[in-house]
Order: sequence, then structure tokens, then C-alpha cells
Amino acid sequence: MTDLKDSIVLEVAHPSTGETKYILLDTSSCAAVLPTYNGLSDAQKRAGLSSSFPLGPAGYKAQVDTTCSVTGGGSSQPPAPVSRPQAIGSAALLYEVGGTTHTGFPFFDAVDGTSAPATSASNVYFVDRSGDTESISAALVRVRAGGLTKYLQSAVSNVRSIPTTPAPATGFTDFEMIYNIMNEDGPGYPDSSGNYPNDVYATQAYSRGSEYKNAYIPEWPGRMFSILIPCTHYMQNRTSWRRQVMYRNQQAAIRAAGKKYFLRFHFSRENIGNGDDITTPANVARFNNGDIGGSGSAPPQLHLLRQYVEGGSSDTENPWHYMKAYVLKLANDFKQDVLDGVCIGLTYTLTGRQEDGLPTEIGDGGALKVGDYSPGAIADFKVRMNTSSNPPTPGHYLSMDAFQGEVGKKWYIYRQEQHMFFKAWVKGLIRSVIPGCPTGDDYGIIVGTGAANPGVANWRRMSAGSQLVKVNPDFFTVHNFEADLIRSNAPAGAITLIEADTNWVVENAYSGNPSVRPTSDVVNVINAYRQRGMHAICFGQANNATSFGAAKTVAQACIAQGMQSAKVTIATPDQAHTTSYTSDEILTGPGSLAQGRWFDAQGSNGPVNITITDTFTY
Repeated sequence: MTDLKDSIVLEVAHPSTGETKYILLDTSSCAAVLPTYNGLSDAQKRAGLSSSFPLGPAGYKAQVDTTCSVTGGGSSQPPAPVSRPQAIGSAALLYEVGGTTHTGFPFFDAVDGTSAPATSASNVYFVDRSGDTESISAALVRVRAGGLTKYLQSAVSNVRSIPTTPAPATGFTDFEMIYNIMNEDGPGYPDSSGNYPNDVYATQAYSRGSEYKNAYIPEWPGRMFSILIPCTHYMQNRTSWRRQVMYRNQQAAIRAAGKKYFLRFHFSRENIGNGDDITTPANVARFNNGDIGGSGSAPPQLHLLRQYVEGGSSDTENPWHYMKAYVLKLANDFKQDVLDGVCIGLTYTLTGRQEDGLPTEIGDGGALKVGDYSPGAIADFKVRMNTSSNPPTPGHYLSMDAFQGEVGKKWYIYRQEQHMFFKAWVKGLIRSVIPGCPTGDDYGIIVGTGAANPGVANWRRMSAGSQLVKVNPDFFTVHNFEADLIRSNAPAGAITLIEADTNWVVENAYSGNPSVRPTSDVVNVINAYRQRGMHAICFGQANNATSFGAAKTVAQACIAQGMQSAKVTIATPDQAHTTSYTSDEILTGPGSLAQGRWFDAQGSNGPVNITITDTFTY
């Protein structure tokens, strides 16, 4: 370079960051500026980059782009730097705005190249993430385009990173007696005058609907409860919520009694085709005969969840947009109880049966309705599993014949992976509000008809990472086998809970002729589960005082026998008391497969370890 007056400045983008930079080139010819730049080595280019516009003496030519439009003597200068939104870091953060948890990114306004301040600086503002997978670079494009909500530093509190390690479920030092507050009738609807039935909400025992359940709280001899909140009973429609005083009273009553609980919720909606604007006939999961599951109550199609997330989680016509709002509101409403250790975690299911996570087909119009044979689901299956064939259909209740052959196996894997995607999505929403919140699963039917343990299937894989695993075995007589199967495949450190179906305690509980079982029989079964390593028993389903009274008597007897004491830890069984079966055998083996191998491993004489070996390719 002979003289600065023969130099031209070229404006370029940094090769790594894309930031605007300047380089001083030895040429007085505009036409030669690009060839001159291109002739430099990469090292020379990088060495010559400057964050500020170089200044020179009189006669110096200023050139800031490739058009040669800015030239002249030393008085010519580039345009003044423009202040615009800049991103801070790369990770999404959690923060509170008005008592509600948000997920988003921090920004500040400055000229390009300005060093980022701390996220606590007064000039920092926050913008919510538009979707669960949006990057900060994509968010920056939206922010620079304008027209979105910015939360100033003064309106934001408790800015923090999103944790990746969940907290353990607390409160299970001992074996626990849990009563399920089912809330099956919901909070009711106002009459023509706007008044609600039993407006004081459960101050009297056995009053109208589910509201009477609060009266059970001080009567229950155990130390724990579960609270069930169905989607329709919490979320009225796209724009409004149901009255929630009943649930707040349950939370307050449990806290006042010095006890604990966990929350259960599901995604089935009622009134489908009769006014519901979230789950509709167009988006509801359907069984192979086209029926909507469970007498008009069913969840949205799961493949629509993937479409929602892959599309940026912003489609307001997708039912999962409103299911997301449901999960986030529940998490915010129960957050303080989780932080205080009163609520030990949140569990959830897709279906209103509160037992799923199993890809088992249900035949004969059964109430579980876990399958989805809607046209959209079948089309999605064909694309994702690379097949032109329709999935097989089940032949009878709890049938596994829909999973036979090459296409059937693909259908099984597709169903399993869809459900795992759903579980991970819900868990992520919960933990965006309550970092590290324990989450869990709810399964049913450990042994079943016409297949090798269809209910448990591959839940070893599906429940990985859960802190609470609740199972309803549905059978009263095979408890040692069930306990071994559950304990062997539950996630490490998880709390395992057994549901004592109402029919355990009261035979014919749902008919007009209920009969209370002998207390000692039920106590013996519960103790068998405890002695094989289960951590709690959950009572309660039927909506009547007889069932609660019988469950209360059984719990009192268990406590009197010293069962509400330290959990029983099972030592790892030796090789002679170990067996296994594969995921392929689940689909093709006889219904007695697992139980037969458990028996051969001397399960009737002591604990056996039963391993489910995954032989599928995903």
C-alpha cells in the first residue's frame, strides 16, 4: 500500500459470524476493489478485518459497498451505525412475568459488534420462544422484523437456565397408602342464574358430584392422595376455563392436613361433535370401526402433535395448541405445591381411562380406545414407516393380532414412538414451568387375554426417565408375578405405585349389588406387593361412599400391621431367579409366556428379575 489516498474500504461479512466488517484495500479503482479483495489469502482477509470504519487523510476515497456510490475526499464517511436487536448467548431461558413462567430468549438493542451485557442489565428485554425447538438465531429474525411482545427487564423476574436433570420424587421414605380423588364429575356448570351447585364446594360429605370428595381428605388414614383433573373439567373451550375452586380446595385441604399428593391429568375431551371446539370429529382419535372412543370421550390424534411441533407450535387450528395451554396452566397452578414439597409430581395419560402408554390394540369397541385408525393417522403411519399398506386391525379385546407380520410390527413401533414423542413433549412443558419437576406414567393390565403381557409390552423403554410409575394390574390373584415384572423394568430410582382397583375392595362395585371383600384378603395382597418391592398402594375409583369406607378400613388394617413403614428393598436376584423375554416375543408369544418363564425361575418361592429385551430397530 503506497498511500492511504489510494485506498478503498470494502464492507464485508465476517466469514464465521456474519457480522459487518471493513477491510482497507490498496487500490484507487472501484472496478479493481473486488478482484483485489478476492486475490487476498484467507489469512490476509481475516487479518485486515476491522469492526470500525478506517479513517484516512484528505484525498482518501471512501467505499462502503460494491457500487462505488460513496466516494470523495477525507470528509466522506460511511453511514452512521444503526442500533438494532442483538441476541445474548444461544440458550433459551426460563423467566417469570406476572407470576407465570415463560420460555424465551434475552436481547438488547445496539450497533452490530457491541459486546453483550449480562442478562440482568437494565437494557435487556426478553421475547418468548415461538415454538419448543426455535433457536435464538430464528428468534432474532422475528425480533428484528418487529411486531411482537417484548418483556422489559423491569417486568421480568427469576431468570434462569432450563434444567436437564429432574429432581427425585420426595415423600416416599415409607410404603404409603394413597387415596385417588377421581373428580369424575367435575366442578359442574352454573344454572340459568349463574349459580353453581353446592357453591361452598365440598364442606359437606357426599354432596353433589365429585365435590363431596374433599370430605374424604381429613378422614383418610394414609398420608397421601392423588388428584385427577380431566381436560374437559379444567378447560372449557379454546378461550375459557372451568371453575377451579374445587381443585384449589383439595390442594388447600391436603396441605392443611400435613399430607402430600400427586397430580394426575389426561387429554380426553367430552362432547365431541356436540359443541367442543378443541377436539372435534375432524381431529379426534378413532378406532378401526370409525367410532370415537369411550362414549364420545377421546383425545386428539397424536400425529397432529408432531405436525404442530414440526410446524413451529403456532397453528391455532391444531388441537394440541390448546392442549399445550392446558398443560402450562396446570403446571403454573400446581407449581407452588411442587416447590413446597406438598405435590410430589405430575403424572399424565393420553386417554381418559388413565391407563395407557401401551400400544395394545383394543377390540370389540372396548372403552380403552388406545388405537387410532383415523385416516390422518393411517396416512402418517404410511409416510413415517415407509409402507403402502394399511395397518392391521385387532380381532378381539386386548388383541395383539394387529401387530403380526412385517406391517403389524411397523404399526406397533409407530404407535409406541408416537406415544413416546407425546410423553416427552408433555414432560418438557411441565419442566419449562417447574424445573426438575418429577413426572410419571400410568399403566394398566399387566396380564391380559390372547397375548404375551400386552399391557406391559415395551413399557421398560417407554417409561425410561420417569420418577413415578403407577400400574393398575387389574387382577387380584397374580400379585407376586406382577410385582416382579414391574420392579424389574421400572426406571432406576422410580417410585412404583400399585392401584388397588375398586373391585379389589368391593366386588361388583359398579353394579347394583356391591359386596365388600374380607379386609384380611385385601391386606394380604397389598403386603405381598410391598414385600416384593412396591412403594405404595392407591385406592379408589368408584364414586360412592361404600367404596371409600371399605378402602379406609383396609388402609387402617394395613397401618395397624405396621405396613406404613420403611419400603422393602429387594436384593438383585441370582441367575437362577432371573429370566427375560424379547420385544419380538411380546408380539408373537402365547399369553402365558412371561408368567411361565417367571414360574420356571422359581418366582413362586421368591423375587425374580424379569428383563424385557428390546430387539426392535428404530
